[in-house]
Amino acid sequence: MDRLIAHTRKLNHDQLEWQTLQEHSCNVAKLCSEICEPFGLGKLGLLTGWLHDMGKASQDVQDHILRKTLQKLNHCSAGMYWLWEHKRKQNFTDWVMAQMACLAIGCHHSGRCDYIAPDGCEPWLDRMHSERAGVRYSENVQAFFSDCCEEGFMLTLINQAAEEFSVFEERVRKKIQEKYDPESENAVFWTTYRFQMGFIQRFLFGALVDADWIDTSCYMNQTFLPHSTSLEERQKLWNRLSEKTENYLKGLSRKYTIDELRQEISDQCFSAAQKCDPGIYRLYVPTGGGKTYSGLRFCMEMARRQNASHVFYFAPYKSITHQNADCIRKVLGSEYVLEHHSDVIFNENSEEGRSQWIALSQRWQDVPVICTTMVQLLNTLFAASRQSIRRLPALANSVLLLDEIQALPLQDICLLNLAMNTLAQVFHCTVVFCTATQPALDKAVYPIEFSLEKDLVGDFEQRFLQFKRVQIIPRLVPGGESVSSVADFTKDLLKENRSVLVILNTKRAVNKLFDTLRERISDDVQLFCLTTYLCQKHRDDVMDKIKKHLQKKSGPSLICISTQLVEAGVDLSFDCVIRSLTGLPSIIQAAGRCNRHGNDKCKDVYLVYCADEDLRYLTEIDTAAQATRRLLEELPEGIDLLSPQAIQTYYQIYYGDQEQRRNMLYRIVPENGLETTMVDLLSNNQNGVQAKREHMGLVVKQGKDKFRWVMRQAFGTAEANFEAIQDENIPLLVPYGKEGRHILAKLLEEDSEIPSFAELQPYTVSIGRRDRKRLESALISVMDGAAFMVLSNYYDSEFKGLCFEAQQ
Repeated sequence: MDRLIAHTRKLNHDQLEWQTLQEHSCNVAKLCSEICEPFGLGKLGLLTGWLHDMGKASQDVQDHILRKTLQKLNHCSAGMYWLWEHKRKQNFTDWVMAQMACLAIGCHHSGRCDYIAPDGCEPWLDRMHSERAGVRYSENVQAFFSDCCEEGFMLTLINQAAEEFSVFEERVRKKIQEKYDPESENAVFWTTYRFQMGFIQRFLFGALVDADWIDTSCYMNQTFLPHSTSLEERQKLWNRLSEKTENYLKGLSRKYTIDELRQEISDQCFSAAQKCDPGIYRLYVPTGGGKTYSGLRFCMEMARRQNASHVFYFAPYKSITHQNADCIRKVLGSEYVLEHHSDVIFNENSEEGRSQWIALSQRWQDVPVICTTMVQLLNTLFAASRQSIRRLPALANSVLLLDEIQALPLQDICLLNLAMNTLAQVFHCTVVFCTATQPALDKAVYPIEFSLEKDLVGDFEQRFLQFKRVQIIPRLVPGGESVSSVADFTKDLLKENRSVLVILNTKRAVNKLFDTLRERISDDVQLFCLTTYLCQKHRDDVMDKIKKHLQKKSGPSLICISTQLVEAGVDLSFDCVIRSLTGLPSIIQAAGRCNRHGNDKCKDVYLVYCADEDLRYLTEIDTAAQATRRLLEELPEGIDLLSPQAIQTYYQIYYGDQEQRRNMLYRIVPENGLETTMVDLLSNNQNGVQAKREHMGLVVKQGKDKFRWVMRQAFGTAEANFEAIQDENIPLLVPYGKEGRHILAKLLEEDSEIPSFAELQPYTVSIGRRDRKRLESALISVMDGAAFMVLSNYYDSEFKGLCFEAQQ
């Protein structure tokens, strides 16, 4: 064998076929460059791709690839070290460019490490100077340049990448300097600049991982490398999809007066899309304002004008994602829409469809419209998983609609703001924040940077008056009222209303109210319970029953008791709503489930304080409730609680607390014990830099900070501590209904085929660790200990779902 090998695959009779290192390096370089080129980083992508596997050129690594040895060896350090040794040394941008490429090369098989760790050490240099890799370094360099490419070509490429990056960096820096002055040591400038540099590195890393995995997969499966869609082909696609959108929306019937107002809002969104540049915008319309179709209409027209790479729809909950993905599929056609979350279900005979879905969801490429969750977005932006980071390049040059943005956890606000600013300013994205209760993201510690004309619907205040269908009536008894009192009040409301929705803050309170009402109401009243103690299939069935019941003009009365899972994005309309005290945005979202189509006179939404709710472990809800209580005390008389003015005042109170402002930065305590934040680790990394200075005995002199411009972020520490939703959820399989019991029974049969993930997912309930301990005696270990199943008498398939005491 006279060529270096990158991969082998086994043929018949244990014969091996191989892909040369030259072919793999060339393919990865081209793919990585294609991803980076539209944003002015094509040469950097090319350089990173060429060097990523230089360490495979030594004989002992070749022996491992050819399956002569089992020992895995470090093959990531050689290209990293060679580039660092040969980088240009003309200015700081040469260093930053080389640092970015080196980290991508050195970490492409493991995940990003820190430049400077919280204790002051430099893990990226440790990786570069790996002892085990160092002994093979000279051999790697000589063999690689003898077999794969000429060293002169690579030295020229370094110069080209450095010149390209210098232009790119200057453009990024000047954009930030339009708002913040670095010479005044403005903390916001440095945080923004360093965060964006770190985000750009993550983009490059994602591009390399994606290119490496694509080429490797294509070789192993003997398929062609993916076809790159031309700009002309993509433009034709958006023209077609925009036309389909317009034709579909024109055909919608208008049953109610409110439908005319929705059409006006839709027209405003379309008009905005015809003149907007890429940037960050708000779709601020009241509940029931038809924002799903209006937002889609804006996105499709904007994608057509921008010739976008994709349109993304992000929602906080899987139920909303699924509901609106269905709407979008009806408009565009299923072949143009990817729905990506864990509850996506496939038919029994659709293994081919499932395989295709997996391939598309891994990259978010090769399909124009992607509907997924906020969790997937946050993981793509900040989590450690290389699979998540691989999706990041798909966001570039795309239109992103973030629905129900008020549901974003407080801890993620500044992180998301900084990331969205970067996507808009550096990667040509259009971002839309969509909700009836717009959070004051531009008032955060690190604010969102809206476009000059930020509102797609400029007269949103007038729209709130036009859509007024309910009035909020505070009924806050001093000291609160018991579940028993709330039950009596709910029962009394049935005298004037055919349907009542009660939303409480905790599952225990919901179940307690349900039990109390079941004893006090007559048998002809339909009573439903909705919490996450119900598996997804159970919740879907209950929602379907409620929806069918509410659509009837007459019939028995109905009461639904629920947690906040019905507040946003659920197309249900009740005659009356009771909401337990919480943040104003949640109260307004709850009000959106009342008199939704405005076909009745103004209805009532009652605000109560339920003393039986335990919010000790729900601090964000408790803090939000206190902010609402203050709002009720301070709001001038005559101001409607549903108005934008009330919402703005609420956020001034909620965000004004210093503790809350610190929480916006995502506070964490790494292993070294010094509290810091995700925002700081991904930008200034003050603790790490200070520890490094102390270790080196450095004193910072005016204008001579050794670490001022170079990369200093603690990526590995930050990503290891990031959780999109900080909740230690443990999934349990539950025997809901006849079909669920049948599927789970297979897990207990010795010779039975194990059900697929898609079959099991709808029958899963996720609980916290405290609840898990309460169920210890009710669980059966299945799938060789990989999962737990709940005993049948601990699941109420008729009403409450998961129970913590055995049912009769």
